[in-house]
Amino acid sequence: MLFEKTRAAFSPIVLPLTEVGANATHNGAEIDFDAKNQMVETNEVLEVYLTEQATSAGTPTLQVIVETKDPEGAYRQVATGEVFALADLVKGAVVYKAALPDGCGQIVRASLKNATADTFTGGSVAGVVRPL
Repeated sequence: MLFEKTRAAFSPIVLPLTEVGANATHNGAEIDFDAKNQMVETNEVLEVYLTEQATSAGTPTLQVIVETKDPEGAYRQVATGEVFALADLVKGAVVYKAALPDGCGQIVRASLKNATADTFTGGSVAGVVRPL
């Protein structure tokens, strides 16, 4: 699980970047917002940040992909984050921070994508939903 939904103080759920493989996408856990478009209506944002600096013997990249689940159970992409190079993945760096766009369903997930053949040897990220 990668994300936690809360308005109060929280202990973020941390995901080691070693779980984001070469040329692969690691699917995040589902976030249930209890209603469609809730983030848009309440001014909440999804934020993903580095809790530990990323390391590697190569040059992997990291991108956040945000998807929503249709009533039939299929996911569709609703937003993508910037592609970050290894040098930018330092502790505390925010790799995604935005309110979800209109049209999101009740269930949303944020996945992590590495579009290179290199892998991470260290580092970790956390995600949280919080008010602006």
